[in-house]
Amino acid sequence: MGYERASTRAVAEEAGADVALIYRYFGSKKDLYLAALEASITTVDLESWTKETMPAGLASQVASSPDATKEYSQNFRFIVHALTSADARPFVNQKIEELYFAP
Repeated sequence: MGYERASTRAVAEEAGADVALIYRYFGSKKDLYLAALEASITTVDLESWTKETMPAGLASQVASSPDATKEYSQNFRFIVHALTSADARPFVNQKIEELYFAP
């Protein structure tokens, strides 16, 4: 579905949660999305990558991983969508910068 088309209410319904709880714990759709992104990228080894090598590193890791689990594949698709979404890309890039490339 993606960031653009997903509503917080639909996400809450899919998760079997009350939308009020999502707003209480995450504050906004954007913050929920960033929390999901952060949970997704913790399964990928980013520590040795730089801004310049990150795209190739992600692609290489997926291409060379025939034993990738369904969860890993879902996480990778989520990350790719996050980085290519016109609406999400600005705050996703900022979050990745903060988590992995900030001094």
